Amino acid sequence: MLLLVASCKKEDVPAGDFQKLGSSARGLLSDERYQSLEVEISFMPGYQPNDTIINHVTNYLNTYIRKPGGIRFYTKLINNTVTSPISLNGVVALEKEVRTNFTRSQTIAIHILIVDAEYQSGNILGISYWNTSM
Repeated sequence: MLLLVASCKKEDVPAGDFQKLGSSARGLLSDERYQSLEVEISFMPGYQPNDTIINHVTNYLNTYIRKPGGIRFYTKLINNTVTSPISLNGVVALEKEVRTNFTRSQTIAIHILIVDAEYQSGNILGISYWNTSM
């Protein structure tokens, strides 16, 4: 999971309900506005992150972000079909179908989408495309 975050590629996304990359950096890192973090992971069959990975990511996040209300993970199996290679627009459309957790009140939410497909640009492990989406 950390490798995914570290090797993401930035691309522009058409305007919509979501914000530009980086616009939630302060909200993700500090407790000024949001006291807790929810991480929703939507994954295709065979790609569920195990408890060890989630524990490592939680420990890593607790080292670098300030969320006194805690960090909660939600995992969700999705059975949507995608065509490989998948485009940025395909990823965006899939997230709009499956994402259920959003930022609200004292909680900031991020969504991680794990698909069984290669990205259209090749040799790309992951992409970040909105302020709280990867």
